[in-house]
Amino acid sequence: MAVPRPILSIGARSTRRCFRGGAEAPLATELVTYRDRLDQLLRHKGQYVVIKGSAVAGFFRDRGSAVAAAIAAYGPGPVLIKKIVERKPVRRIGHAIL
Repeated sequence: MAVPRPILSIGARSTRRCFRGGAEAPLATELVTYRDRLDQLLRHKGQYVVIKGSAVAGFFRDRGSAVAAAIAAYGPGPVLIKKIVERKPVRRIGHAIL
């Protein structure tokens, strides 16, 4: 049985440690929303999600469609557009893990 992921508010102590700048970091709310709802988002695995604040705005088959929809809905400004993946890929340069 899957263990539910903890839901953290933006003011939570652990969130401040996760993002440089804490709760005021660009896209902090959106990234926490993605993390906290990942189990639900995985129903759309491989698609792109648009998240503004704590609201999931929609799912798209390709990044271009997601960008166009985000600009049409919110104009220029910060919005999270992210491919829904179960695990974040590990990237290595030499011996460093990024």
